[in-house]
Amino acid sequence: MENVKKRKRKRIFNIIMIVVAAIIVIAAIMLAGNLQGWFGFGIGTDAVMAENVIGSVSIQRGGVAYSLEDGMKLREGDLIETTNGSSVDLILGGGTVSLGQNTEALYVSGDELAVELMHGEIFVNADSAFTIKLTELKVDISALSGVFSVSAPAGSANVYVYENEIAAKGMKISAGQGTSFYADSQPSSVINLSAAELNDFIIRKAIAAGQAKPLCFTNEQLNQILEEREEASKAALGQQYSDDSSNDNVCSIIIRCDEILENMDDLKEGKNKYVPQDGTILNATSIEFEEGETVFDILVRVCENADIQLEYAWVPLYDSYYVEGINNLYEFDCGKQSGWQYEVNGWSPNYGCSSYAVKSGDAIVWSYACEY
Repeated sequence: MENVKKRKRKRIFNIIMIVVAAIIVIAAIMLAGNLQGWFGFGIGTDAVMAENVIGSVSIQRGGVAYSLEDGMKLREGDLIETTNGSSVDLILGGGTVSLGQNTEALYVSGDELAVELMHGEIFVNADSAFTIKLTELKVDISALSGVFSVSAPAGSANVYVYENEIAAKGMKISAGQGTSFYADSQPSSVINLSAAELNDFIIRKAIAAGQAKPLCFTNEQLNQILEEREEASKAALGQQYSDDSSNDNVCSIIIRCDEILENMDDLKEGKNKYVPQDGTILNATSIEFEEGETVFDILVRVCENADIQLEYAWVPLYDSYYVEGINNLYEFDCGKQSGWQYEVNGWSPNYGCSSYAVKSGDAIVWSYACEY
């Protein structure tokens, strides 16, 4: 009889433990789902959604911070923060707000997209009413529709308009114009914009917006500025070589994946965090080398020095190393014909990178191509 009672007590204890464990699991799922917005608690039908997350972007909700991922829905009070080289688009039916790198912004409310910008940079492409709040400066920037950007370093903000007009502090600023705001003072006078004043993030966003609506700058103008900046960077690096008399063997190397930015829909899930905001993994860098070193040797050394992930394999058929992945971006990650390729002085050699012996002044470019 005693053994029967013990077995019953043990059975009851096991059932209780199973129930407790199930409650804990369900509670954890509910908590995570509530934070992540899985169940839609407190989220309306017109919820803002995060898309095109590039690099490391975090969201803080209910005192808990975690990584923001594509497809997550935002709710009132969510704090979004981007880091160096990262960006994210916040999508509502009425338009898009894009956060640039090193930006902190609070999603304020719903029917009309309202965002409080603590610091950093925002690009707005609005088809309906939008408001950007600059609480520190006591400024609300509103637009019924239009395209504009706000850059807010500490104690000031620059506002540029590219389509339609915005209203702020009783002022109306039209396409092709801009102004600045400062703490506890009146805004500066309205100025006419120059496309050359815009940074690469704003230019790329403006090019995307300009595909659907006419802006104050044409896409041809904006693309030309990007090309001129790239050429100027190469020229400056070339001048550095000519001025460097300490070592006869100097080359340059750039690692970029900007083509992915135009093909984000094809990028494998989770890979967007490895794509920098401007598509540049390594800016133009001068490297000293020894006679006989190859393009592959330069790549390996610069990745080690810059702590950039690199994976490669020896291919006996071609008697050369094959670069499989850089910065965790691999072949086929952005389409069936995607992968890494290299150029030297604008030429794509038809042999492996470990067969190309570097010469002084060579400009090496590693780029991720979405189609070979």
